[in-house]
Amino acid sequence: MMSKGLLTQIGMVAISIGIIFTYVEPTFSVIKETQDTVVLYQEEQAKVSAVNEQLRTLVSKMENVSDEDTERLESYIPNTVDVIEVPRDLMLITKQSGASYVDAKSLGDGRKSSSRSRRDTQASTANEPKQYSFSLSVEGTYLQLKTLFSLLEQNKYPLEVQSVDITSNEGGFLGAELTLATYAQQ
Repeated sequence: MMSKGLLTQIGMVAISIGIIFTYVEPTFSVIKETQDTVVLYQEEQAKVSAVNEQLRTLVSKMENVSDEDTERLESYIPNTVDVIEVPRDLMLITKQSGASYVDAKSLGDGRKSSSRSRRDTQASTANEPKQYSFSLSVEGTYLQLKTLFSLLEQNKYPLEVQSVDITSNEGGFLGAELTLATYAQQ
């Protein structure tokens, strides 16, 4: 009888080892994978919370920008350029400087076309401001032209002087042909 009891005990040990390897070990593996997933989820949630906090901070800063500063920014780089208003402004600036206004006109969009495809061009220039060019012809004294350039610098929107051709006219006056550019956000 002893041998029967010993065989039973050995069989029970073998069955318990089998149960450990077939049930308990895989269950522990599943639990470990679940715990790893929970830890990964907690790390990602912490990252998302940090990004959300940074976003809230930036939105708060954006909302705290004064109306005056927003207006200044929009006038400095406007969304559009009125190609009729700019020559009119150039005429008024010229008259304010004391110089004689001859002519001002729009030269159009300053972008150059290239051999690249339209989609490549649009993708590369999507964030760049659009340039508008204008010509201005004036006559006046040296001091009047100097005042004109000073007034162009102080304009409510940027006017970049791209080229200047000054000629001497009769009577000691100077003639100036200017090419100016201004920009608009797309």
